[in-house]
Amino acid sequence: MGKKNNKKRRNTNTQIKKNIRKNGAKGNIKKVNNSIKKEVKNINEEIKNDVKTVAELVKEDVTANKANTLKTANGGKIRKVSEATAESTTFNRRIKPHLIKFKKFLADKCAPFNRKIKEKTSPAIKKAAVKLEPFNNKVVKPVGKKLNEFYNCKAVVLIRKCIKNGYLYITDHIKLIYLRMLNAPFRTALVLAFISILYVESMSRRSFFDAIVFIGQKPMIFFLNYLIVLAPFLLAIMIRRKMVVYTFFSLLWVLVGTTDYMLLTHRTTPFTGVDLKISRDEITVVFNYLNATESMLLVVGIILALLLILALFIFSKKTECKHGRVVSTLMVIAMWLGIYYSIIVGINTDVLTTKFGNLGISYHDYGMPYCFVVTIVDTGIARPKDYSNEVIDNIVSTEKPQAETGEVIEPAKETKPIEELPNVIFIQLESFIDPMLIHNGITYSEDPIPYYRSLRENYSSGYLTVPTVVAGTCNTEFEVITGMNLGFFGPGEYPYKTILKESTCESMAYDLKALGYTPHAIHNHTSGFYGRNLIYSHFGFDSFTGIEMMHDTSKTANGSWTKDDVLPGCVVDCLNSSEGKDLIYMVTVQSHGTYNSDIPAEEQFITVTGDVDSDLLQQFNYYINQVKQVDNMIKNLITTLSSMDEKYVVVMYGDHIPGLNLSDEMFDDKTIYETEYVIWDNYGLEKKDMNLTSYQIASEVFDRIGIHEGTIFKYHQDTDKEDENYLKGLEYLQYDMLYGQHYVYGGKNPYEATNIRYGVKDIVLDNVTYDGEYLYVSANDKYFSKYSKVFINETRKKTEVIFSNLLRVKVSPEELVDGSVITVHQINALDVEFAVSNEFTYNAADNPYDELPADGVDDTITDNNEDVDINNVDVNEVDMDNNDTQENN
Repeated sequence: MGKKNNKKRRNTNTQIKKNIRKNGAKGNIKKVNNSIKKEVKNINEEIKNDVKTVAELVKEDVTANKANTLKTANGGKIRKVSEATAESTTFNRRIKPHLIKFKKFLADKCAPFNRKIKEKTSPAIKKAAVKLEPFNNKVVKPVGKKLNEFYNCKAVVLIRKCIKNGYLYITDHIKLIYLRMLNAPFRTALVLAFISILYVESMSRRSFFDAIVFIGQKPMIFFLNYLIVLAPFLLAIMIRRKMVVYTFFSLLWVLVGTTDYMLLTHRTTPFTGVDLKISRDEITVVFNYLNATESMLLVVGIILALLLILALFIFSKKTECKHGRVVSTLMVIAMWLGIYYSIIVGINTDVLTTKFGNLGISYHDYGMPYCFVVTIVDTGIARPKDYSNEVIDNIVSTEKPQAETGEVIEPAKETKPIEELPNVIFIQLESFIDPMLIHNGITYSEDPIPYYRSLRENYSSGYLTVPTVVAGTCNTEFEVITGMNLGFFGPGEYPYKTILKESTCESMAYDLKALGYTPHAIHNHTSGFYGRNLIYSHFGFDSFTGIEMMHDTSKTANGSWTKDDVLPGCVVDCLNSSEGKDLIYMVTVQSHGTYNSDIPAEEQFITVTGDVDSDLLQQFNYYINQVKQVDNMIKNLITTLSSMDEKYVVVMYGDHIPGLNLSDEMFDDKTIYETEYVIWDNYGLEKKDMNLTSYQIASEVFDRIGIHEGTIFKYHQDTDKEDENYLKGLEYLQYDMLYGQHYVYGGKNPYEATNIRYGVKDIVLDNVTYDGEYLYVSANDKYFSKYSKVFINETRKKTEVIFSNLLRVKVSPEELVDGSVITVHQINALDVEFAVSNEFTYNAADNPYDELPADGVDDTITDNNEDVDINNVDVNEVDMDNNDTQENN
């Protein structure tokens, strides 16, 4: 009987589904519902009849013996229940008089209190009612009457009815769509993937119309991108919680498209796989580009999306796989393989490419989903087909065939004795270009960079082709320091975030150190940004002066970056820290975006005018006045070096163009991938103007001053740049040095990471005094900043900075006793320690209290925040690669 009913149910369900598909497509919801009700009613009637029949059969099968047994057992139970009931009745009868008496007692006791309350409240209530009666009669009752009349008038009743019917119509259709999404996962995946790719491409091109044009102009490329977007949605075929899959991947592609749009808006370069690897420090820079509203909406949106996914995972309906779990899984795997090989065929037939010359153009030509996936999976340098020891030996051989005769000649270049070589300083200028070269209708009241321009006119200079636009400072830095071409790496890759976190790399620091130079790095931002605290040790630098080791700093008008005027002093400190020659690599930050901030009147050096959008004019006004201060910094540094006795060569260049919506059309003879460079010296180098790439500039400078060392740098110097094999040989060398067998070094990487030192000066405490309330700690030089913290017997104290050589700590007499050990530690907001002073032992007899200078406390550099709150950390105070920092300490 049960099997028969089950069969009926299945037939009925099948018929219901057919009715839904047949009638639902026409929108005949009512007919579908009536059909469902009728079928359900018939099933219920059949079930009732079946239950009745079963009951009768069971009744007939019960024997007289079983009936008697049941009767006897039930009789005993009934007697027990009767006895218990009788006892309960007797108990209730006894307790009832006592309950009545207790209730009467409570009523008598409460009566006076209730009477007093009533006497006090009744007049007040009556008085309030009398006062409110006119208001009720004039306002409340008429308004209520009008509202009632309005609510029940024919027009409103009709509107209410339409809204109700519309609501029911919409909800019925939503339910129907919901059922279809659950029952047809493949068709649903196709639709959602198409909607998602339209959104992503519209965001990437900043135009829905351009996305449609892309479909018409390049249908095959669009189809391959569509397959990539479709792939994750196909999981719904084999997963029971299908709505979770639909929602999660729809939101994921919306997030990808929105992020791409925001990055294109603020930095010109699109969203890449490398951006997924940003550190917490770099996240703070991302929020620098957003205003408060955008930041809040971003955070709230992410939280709501996560809550929605969690709710769907918990409450969404489970649906069985239509073809069974195993078959459905095999189907999805087969479709994924089909998508994968379709992409491979597209690459092999040159419909798609894996080599992106210009990242922005490639995203436009080959679609955002494909390019984004390539930047995730394609990193590093691919192994050359004929890579071998013999090939590498031939590339680095000192014997070169003469182009015309084929005769083998040896280059005669040899490195000069170190006594004849100059100190070398590279200065990478953040977002620095010549504003006078921009043609967009904006004019300036005076030349923003007069000193830098004079250097270009009198010393070797030219355009510098860099690997990035608007962002990616560390990639230009990588090419200059190593001489390697970033174009051989994966598209959009940052080697600082990939191979260089795992391996050392030959660089100008290692090569010049072998000659006797002392290599230093300087950057007036947090040491952990882009992981420089680790990467610089992998480049061979001996010291690194980050913001944590600087003093007397000030912030830019937008409050995000440290001004560059602190850097000349840092350069002089590095030069004075060693006896021999120095190599200094310095990265500035003042002219970093964003630029949509007002500037104070005292920093308004140049007036910017033009018939352009007010927001763009404000951005140019901010940028121009920051660049003016950078030009002053350069003048200050060159003037200082000119007064010193040693030889110096200073190479200055911009790392990329600023984020000011610039395009190639705004320049006469350069592109947005070109900045400017100048090579200053104080001992008479010949002026030689030429255009270079950022991976060639160091070898060119070394060649001119007489340094012919280093695998890559010598290759650049000895090889004809016009030779068709020039770039091929460079690619082989880069692969061998970073990913291959190190044939160029005899089979083993000889470079070991340095135990990098933070700052170049030891913090030396020369006096400690105590006045009974405050402990004053002084040093013999300027070391102190908001990162300086006083420790008493290894206990950290709340520290105030009075001057850059004087600290103050409030201490009770019980905390400070003779023999207490005083030290000063340089610590950032995440408790990462960079340096420690000498130990000073307190002795009351030897340290009498001295009066403070008349100037008193300098409040502008006082830091009273002792407890670290990660949620309120200044973005320029955060060092995010703190584990690496601790290892190097």
